[in-house]
Amino acid sequence: MVGTSGLVSDLRRGAEGYATEILRQTLIKAGELGINDVLVTCDKGNSGSVKAIVRNGGALSGEEYMEEHATVVQRYWIRPNHLRHFAVRS
Repeated sequence: MVGTSGLVSDLRRGAEGYATEILRQTLIKAGELGINDVLVTCDKGNSGSVKAIVRNGGALSGEEYMEEHATVVQRYWIRPNHLRHFAVRS
């Protein structure tokens, strides 16, 4: 399991593109390790994280209200191996 624990939301405050690149590099490493599918989650209202995930090929698979955090969390699946031929959009 790979987690950013707020890293993406911190980076979106003025470092446009860094979150996308950090996630891309993490996914490349996951692919090298033989991980075929990666589940990435974020709060629905975190537009910076959503953009970074979608730019890296994330496909929304669902969302769930998390009562303990009083927020909706979205789940995205990404196949790391597709990144070898995937150009990240900025």
